[in-house]
This record gives sequence, C-alpha cells and structure tokens, in this order.
Amino acid sequence: MNSALPASALDLLIDEFVDRVADRVVHRLDARESRSQTELLNVPEAAEVLRCKPQRIYELRSAGRLPRTVEGGRAVVRRSDLERLVGEDSP
Repeated sequence: MNSALPASALDLLIDEFVDRVADRVVHRLDARESRSQTELLNVPEAAEVLRCKPQRIYELRSAGRLPRTVEGGRAVVRRSDLERLVGEDSP
C-alpha cells in the first residue's frame, strides 16, 4: 500500500508550513523591534545604542550629562536622554 500524498497535497502542506514559519519570523522580529524601542534601557543596552563601553555610560551619568535614573534598584537610561545627548554633540 502506497501512503504517499499526491504532489498537489504535498505542495499545499509545504506552502502552509512555509507560511506559518514566515508568520512566526515576522512575529519574532516585531517583538524584537518593540523591545528595542522601549524607553528605559539598562546600562549595557544604552552603551550598545551609543556604541561605547558600559563604563562610558557611568561616566556620563557621573558627569551629569545623563540623568541618574534608577528603576527597581538598578541603573537605567531613558532612550530620550540618549537622543538628547547625541543631539547636543551634533554640530
């Protein structure tokens, strides 16, 4: 007994599978994008945005160029404060 699916049925299954995978990829990319746009960043995330080392973020906080913001007992940086800082350094 041959239990192979006809080519058209197999094509439909493959198309459905590919569509589901594509939907999951889009969903994960959207989730990653929304996380990257959050207002509060931890120090390593802020350093990544500025492409510097985390120590530089602490130095900017100590110098008063970035506000000292604490959320839940940990140092955080507002994305808007980073954008303001970058805007100050631009000509």
